[in-house]
Amino acid sequence: MDKNVNKKNMEQKPLISVIVPIYKVEKYLSYCIESILKQSFTDFELLLIDDGSPDDCGV
Repeated sequence: MDKNVNKKNMEQKPLISVIVPIYKVEKYLSYCIESILKQSFTDFELLLIDDGSPDDCGV
């Protein structure tokens, strides 16, 4: 594999994925997201995974 191609792909994607499972956390979800977004490190993707929660946090 060409090292230059691999390096280019890595530069375009965030190195960190923050995965937040969401189930019955409606009243805490906004605080969780705000806390993650306030971090000094910003090269990440934030993935919110709705696990079929019965409350409105997946809406």
